[in-house]
Amino acid sequence: MIVFILLVCASGVLGDHYVAPDGSLVLFPSPDRHPQASSSLLMSPPSPGSAPRAPRIEVPEQLVEDSRHIQAPVFQPEPFYIFPAPQPQQFSAPQPQQFSAPQPQQFSAPQPQQFSAPQPVAQPPFQPQTPSRIESRREQISTCGTPGGLVHESRLGTNYHFSWCVNSNANTWDQANSYCSNLGRGFKSVSIETKDKDDFITSVLAKHAVQFIWTSGNKKGSSTWRWSSGYSFAYTNWSHTGGFGRPQPDNREGNEDCLGVLNNFYRDGIKWHDIACHHRKPVICETSL
Repeated sequence: MIVFILLVCASGVLGDHYVAPDGSLVLFPSPDRHPQASSSLLMSPPSPGSAPRAPRIEVPEQLVEDSRHIQAPVFQPEPFYIFPAPQPQQFSAPQPQQFSAPQPQQFSAPQPQQFSAPQPVAQPPFQPQTPSRIESRREQISTCGTPGGLVHESRLGTNYHFSWCVNSNANTWDQANSYCSNLGRGFKSVSIETKDKDDFITSVLAKHAVQFIWTSGNKKGSSTWRWSSGYSFAYTNWSHTGGFGRPQPDNREGNEDCLGVLNNFYRDGIKWHDIACHHRKPVICETSL
């Protein structure tokens, strides 16, 4: 490599050159640059029969001296890029799906229903039973005795007549008294002088499911209650409530001068109430045997 470089440099420094027929390289120094060079540089060919040898180059000392100042080119290797080897893709194995077992449904025991006591409801005015309904009542409980009969029950020497067992009429207090008188045989509206008799009347209303009845009790033209039988009110069974929620008698309408028995009308049981005499109700009539 160094010999080649020297040859190239010599050609540039000394001038022209050529290769002789015997293989010698002849250089011609340039006179303007090396005037002292008076002869050409000759590379002698090898002798016949001798082994080939490298051509001998005779280089002037000045040429050698000049070649020392020649800077050999610095080898610049081509850039070599190192690319990282491709990394294998990482694939994770699919995770098995997790299925939870179905949870059993929870059923709570049914709660007992809460029933509140029925609220008192104002009952409609008395609706007398029609004859057909009266007959049906007779067949069911047989409380009215002989159909159309006069006496429907007898007790302790007294006969009793129930107006609702004969017709569906409802009467004012005065009309009720007239109805009993018209039956004959001394019938009058019932008087309740004792607790024993009050218990009997209570059982009649409960057994017949009658809402209310008139009695003979009144204070018409007076401030004192009395029975048409002439007995005083030594025994009473007044209700503790009424239309205004006050104990009876309360004279709520201002003219409540007649006594009726109401069947749990104000959720108070079967009790006595003072009532305006123009209201219409059935009646229980009584007479001695």
